[in-house]
Formats: sequence, structure tokens, C-alpha cells
Amino acid sequence: MSQPLKSARAGKFIGLLFALIGAAFLGVGVWLGVRTQDFLATAVTTQGEVVHVERIRSSDPDSGDTFKPTFAFQDQAGAPRNVTPSMSSSEWNFAIGEPVEIVYDPAEPQNAKLKSFGGLWLLPTIFAGMGLVFTVVGVPIFLATRKRRSKTYTPQTLDDPGLQL
Repeated sequence: MSQPLKSARAGKFIGLLFALIGAAFLGVGVWLGVRTQDFLATAVTTQGEVVHVERIRSSDPDSGDTFKPTFAFQDQAGAPRNVTPSMSSSEWNFAIGEPVEIVYDPAEPQNAKLKSFGGLWLLPTIFAGMGLVFTVVGVPIFLATRKRRSKTYTPQTLDDPGLQL
């Protein structure tokens, strides 16, 4: 097998792999976005208060620490709730007692979220963004290697008197 053909196959494989990974990430991002939109369609907004902030120290000296707040609020029935998000953020360095806006599903008040970009849209945005990047890189690589293969000259085409080099 000739070297150009091997590199064309490798490029085609890499392009296809990037495009498929991109499509998967984009699909997850869209799915997470739809879930967030569905959550917000039935969610109730209320005021809460930060009652604790856990500082998560980074092992990498170049990146900063992140924070995971615990907030308290009362649901529609008046029952007190304390909720800690599953993820942490460098932007969530709240002071104890600081008021925060909360959104929660009345059917499952324990699944409350901070009403912020990070609390609602960060994961869908990251997945969709990575999916777009991988797809935008992978599809042109895949298509370029397909085109290059179709322009490969054979000995018969070189004998064609109409071919001008």
C-alpha cells in the first residue's frame, strides 16, 4: 500500500472519529439543554440563603479553588430544605447568609438548583460547545481526505493525450 493512500486512510479515520465524538458530545449537550428547559418549565423560583460553603482546594497550583455552597429555602408547603449542588464552581464563593435565587421542581424540592448560568446551563454549554468544535474539525478533515482520494492519478490517466501537466 502506498504512503499517500495510508495517510489518506488515517486522515479519513481521524476525521470520522472527530466527527463522531463531536456528534456524541453535541447530542449530550442538546439532551442536557432540553432537560434543563423541561425542568425550568415546571420549576418554582424562590429565595434561599447560603448556610455553608465548602472550599475545594485545587491540586493544581495554576488553577484556583472551587466552592460548593449549601443553601436553605422553604418549599411551597413551607417545609425547610437544605440542598448542596453536585458540582462546585469558582464563581460560587458566597458569604454565609447571602441571599440566592433558587429554582426547584415542586414535585421534587430536593432537586433544587441555583438560578444562575453555572447552576443551570454550564454543562449543556460545555458539552454542546465541545461537540461543535470536534464536529467542525472532524468533518472537513474527513471530507478533504475523501476528495484527495478521488483526485489520485493512475497510470491510465497519465497516458491520456488530453491530460495537460
